[in-house]
Amino acid sequence: MPVLSDGARFAFHRLWTGLVTALAIVALVDLAGPYVLDPSVLLMGDAGGGDELGRVRASLGLDQPWWTRIAHGLGALVGLVEANSYRFGTPVSDLISERWQDTVQIMAWALGTAILGGVLVGAASARWRWVRVGVLRVWSSLLVLPAFVAAGWAASQPAVLNWGVPREILAGVLLGLYGGIWFAQTIQASAASERQSWHVKALRSFGMPRMTMLRAISRGVLHQALGTLDLFAAVLLTGGTVVVEFAFHIEGLGLLLLDSLLVMDIPVVRALLAMALVGYLLVSTAILLLRGLIDPRVWIAEK
Repeated sequence: MPVLSDGARFAFHRLWTGLVTALAIVALVDLAGPYVLDPSVLLMGDAGGGDELGRVRASLGLDQPWWTRIAHGLGALVGLVEANSYRFGTPVSDLISERWQDTVQIMAWALGTAILGGVLVGAASARWRWVRVGVLRVWSSLLVLPAFVAAGWAASQPAVLNWGVPREILAGVLLGLYGGIWFAQTIQASAASERQSWHVKALRSFGMPRMTMLRAISRGVLHQALGTLDLFAAVLLTGGTVVVEFAFHIEGLGLLLLDSLLVMDIPVVRALLAMALVGYLLVSTAILLLRGLIDPRVWIAEK
C-alpha cells in the first residue's frame, strides 16, 4: 500500500540520518570535552601538576591526536575496544549494568503513571468543567519543584510515607505525575479544539451518529497525545530521571551522567549519551509512525 511504503521510507530515512547525527554528537564529546574541562586536572585537583599531570593525561589517552581519540570512542561504542571510566577505573559497561535497572524501573512507572493519569483526568476534564477546574488546576499547582525534595526526604523516613514501597516506584510515580499534567492538558485542549473543527461541525450538520463524531474527535486527540508522548519520552531518555534519582538517593544512570559530567568522565558520558540518543531515536520514530497512520501528512512534514 502507498501509505505503508511512505511510512517505511520515512522510518528508514529518519533512522539513518538520526544515527549519523547521534554519532557526530558523541564524537564531539571526545573532540571538545578535554578542552571544555580537562579531566586530568579535575581528577587530580591540587594533588599535582607538571610532569605528574602529563603522566595522568597520557594514562587517560588525552595526549593522543583528536582523530585517534574519536576513533577510539566510536570503537568503544560498537564494542571493538574496551573503555574504562576515568573516575572509577572500571569498564563503562560494568557501571551501566549495575545501574540501568533502577533507571528503567523509574521510567516505566513514570510512563505508566503519566499515561494512565493523564488520559483519565484529560478525558474527564474535556467532559466536565468541574474536573477541569477542580482537579486539573489543583494538580498543576501542587506539583512544584519542592515536591521532589519533600518526597525524597519522606522516602528516606520509613515511618513517614513510603510504607515499604521501593524508592524507584515512588520516584517513578512522582515523575509520572508531572508528565500526566502534560497528557491531561493536551487531551483536554485538543478535545475542545476538535469539537470546534470544521469536519466535526460538518458531521454534526449532516446528523451523523454520536459514535461517528466521537471517532473523528478521538483521532485528533490521539494524534496530539502521541506528540506529548514523544516529548515526555525525550525528557525521560535524555536525563530526565536525574532529579528524582538525586531526591530519592537512587544510584541510577541519570545520577551517573550528572556525576560524570561534573568531572568530565568522557567514556561514561559518551556511552550514556549514545544510549540516550539512540533510544530516543527509536522511540520517536515509532511514535511518528503511529502518528503517520492517523495522519500521513506527518511523514511528509518530517522529511
